[in-house]
Formats: sequence, C-alpha cells, structure tokens
Amino acid sequence: MVAITSVLLTVALLGLTLSSFVAVKSLFALQTFYFVVVALFLGCTFLGMVIGSFLLAWLSIGWFQILVGVVCLGVAVMFFQIYHPAYGYFPTYTQLPWLLISTLFFIVGLEWAIFGFSRWFILLFSLFFAASVYAGIYLFFRLKNIPNYRPLLPWIPLLLLGVIAIWKIF
Repeated sequence: MVAITSVLLTVALLGLTLSSFVAVKSLFALQTFYFVVVALFLGCTFLGMVIGSFLLAWLSIGWFQILVGVVCLGVAVMFFQIYHPAYGYFPTYTQLPWLLISTLFFIVGLEWAIFGFSRWFILLFSLFFAASVYAGIYLFFRLKNIPNYRPLLPWIPLLLLGVIAIWKIF
C-alpha cells in the first residue's frame, strides 16, 4: 500500500510539473503538448518497466529511489539552465528537454519494475498522470491570471522537481 501511495504521489507531482512547464511559456499548442506528454509517459514507463523487470530484479528499492531523486535533481538543474524567458522550458532549437523528460519517465518505469507492479498498472497510472496534467494545466493557468503569482510561476516546475527529489531521497 505504501508503494502504491508513493507511486501515485510521484505521478501526480510529475503531472503537475509538466503542466507547469507548459503554463510558464510554450510554443506548442496546448492539446498537442498534452497528448505528446501523456503518450511519452505511457511509452517510456512501459519500456522502463519491461527492461527493468528483466535486468533489475537484484537491485534494492531504497537505493533505486535515491537514484530517482538524484535524477530529479539533475533534471531540475538542467531545466534551470535551459530556461529562457522568451522560449520557456521548451526552446525550439534543442530537443534536450524532451530527452530529459523521457529519461525521467524511463527511470520511473524502472522503479515500478523493481516494486514488482504489473504492466496493467501502467494504464492506471497513465490515466492518473493524464488527469493530474489536465488539473495542473487548469490550476497553473488560473495562477497565471493572478498578478502576484506571475513572477514566481517560472520557478514552480523546478520547485516541484525538488519536492519529488526530496520525497524520493528521504
């Protein structure tokens, strides 16, 4: 039960993080971004779960959660370096943000394999991820309309990645 709660919290925070990326500034259409991110989540976590079920049965859950936390911190640092006020977190001149997100989703899929979840859980978690991205887009676009929160909005995704990292490390 603790593992499922941990995974659901992680999935919800990842969904909020990605929805806040698009709310900050995006050159993509909102629907396109939404479907690409959900499909990327489904594909990369499934691939990570398949590969992890064959290769990582010997690895401890605790050590791997620390690895997931360190990767989240690394992704936060990379997104901090990528951010530009005119382009947001997804500039058109590089594919690095998509690679970072794919890697993070793949590692989350590896973690699910170590937990021993069935592949059917991916569908459940993907639906939950899609709902959290949708709710996050709604929430962050509402926050964008409040003038007091506008200067802080670009840093919320990095804060959420930091929360995920702290959750996984400790």
